[in-house]
Amino acid sequence: MSGPVLDVRSLQVSYGTTPALKGVSLHVAPGEVVGLVGESGSGKSTLVQGALRLLGRPAVVTGGEVLLDGVDVLGLDGAGLRDVWWERVSLVPQNALNALNPMLTIGAHFDDTLAAHGVTDPQERRRRAEEGMALVELAPETLESHPHMLSGGMRQRVGIALALVLDPKLVIFDEPTTALDVVVERDILDRIQELQRERGFAALFITHDISLLLTFADRVAVMWKGELVETSPAAALGGPNSHPYTKALLAALPPAPGADPVSAGSEGGAAAEPAALRPLLEVRNLSVQFGRGGLFGGTVVRAVRDVSFDLHRGEVLALIGESGSGKSTIGRVVARLQQAHAGTMRLDGESLPITRNTHAKRGLRARVQMVFQDPYASLNPVHTILHHLERPLRIYGHEGPDVRQTAADLLEKVGLSPGEAFLDRKPHALSGGQRQRVAIARALAPKPSLLVADEPTASLDVSVRKEVLLLLRTLQQEQGLGVVLITHDLAAASWVADRLVVLHTGQVMEQGPVASVVHEPQHPYTQLLLAAAAHTPGPLPDWTAEPLAPGVSTP
Repeated sequence: MSGPVLDVRSLQVSYGTTPALKGVSLHVAPGEVVGLVGESGSGKSTLVQGALRLLGRPAVVTGGEVLLDGVDVLGLDGAGLRDVWWERVSLVPQNALNALNPMLTIGAHFDDTLAAHGVTDPQERRRRAEEGMALVELAPETLESHPHMLSGGMRQRVGIALALVLDPKLVIFDEPTTALDVVVERDILDRIQELQRERGFAALFITHDISLLLTFADRVAVMWKGELVETSPAAALGGPNSHPYTKALLAALPPAPGADPVSAGSEGGAAAEPAALRPLLEVRNLSVQFGRGGLFGGTVVRAVRDVSFDLHRGEVLALIGESGSGKSTIGRVVARLQQAHAGTMRLDGESLPITRNTHAKRGLRARVQMVFQDPYASLNPVHTILHHLERPLRIYGHEGPDVRQTAADLLEKVGLSPGEAFLDRKPHALSGGQRQRVAIARALAPKPSLLVADEPTASLDVSVRKEVLLLLRTLQQEQGLGVVLITHDLAAASWVADRLVVLHTGQVMEQGPVASVVHEPQHPYTQLLLAAAAHTPGPLPDWTAEPLAPGVSTP
């Protein structure tokens, strides 16, 4: 076929009276990889769903054409669409757990897909399902599992295998790695590239992370406010003639690990030498386990194993690791939302209970506050922003009629100006970045000395992510806060933190100043994380799951 496998011409989509796509045109040639990038609300998912006829009310396609392998998709009826879906075009969705039926085994998903497209022999369906598993390097026994029994990376591999089982000419990947850790993300991306080269299908890769596309896309299309503002070869993106929005997206990316961190001493004079001061937070030999063993049996999982580190006042300490590394558990213990089973903690020289002691002094509780990952989930949707700020202000000693003004001042402090304009709104009326700023303002209300920020930018777009990280850094510098930043984003952590603690399976693999850990990593697992975060071609360093020398400390 000489023409494009997908040809979208002046597509227009509206949600009621609100235009979502404003005459978007995009094509994908056979065997080509096209990246579609843009922030939340830019219209990229609407474009794909509109092109595949997957939109439901109130969305309406109001104009344009969509040709898929020469077939007019917008003119097809239900039976015609079923023939097109999966045979000519398939979709790998963002969240494989939600996309897979929890009541069916993985094998049943393949069986249903193949049977719906005319494969009547059960043995042939089984053979092709096993071939699909082999394509994504999963064992045939995986077909007997239910989705919840698989890890996030395994579920995403199953989604890729399902998308390829009927050998389509175009595969659309809709944010397929957003919820994955950096090493698993790299593994999935490498496998997608290998399969695309081996099988020759065209790919449309949707993401809000432009750095991913620069490494493997042939062309990158940039969307903003329902319009396609630029289409460019990946190698030329960000050049002198690039759209200002493209340049803003590229500028918002954290530097690669190893670039100059935003350190307290790099701007506005020299910082005090942390080693000469008493640590704000001292964690020694911390251990946490889940489950119950003993006489009644059961399984005990050691989530955190003998972890020790220090955090100085005016310092950002980043806990880095994949899901299951224990970093969030440590953060919850420090914030006294989870009890530990062994170890000690001291805050500014005072003992910090490792159990959830409800009788601990109110002043001690106020001094450690937490910022959670999802600001929409952590803010009560039925209450106003004023309510969320007023409660901690009054609980922790603020008295008098000026609480509203104090709340407005807190919002100003986190960059929501004028603060008064936000007080009577509810969380759903704010953007993701604004909600996270409110969550930070709420954490600041008791005037803490330590903030624990648990993946505070994971659900945010790349430009908003940078703003929130810079806000945390600014607050830390201005108020002398200590910040424990929990993240699997090594690039962001090395950019904003002073020190890194690298965790794996609940153990400290390595810790030390950012520059030392990033430029001279001592542990193979740290080297693996750095290689995965860099998005450079080539295999990742080989490292077994068993730690070789846990607890390495970089001077």
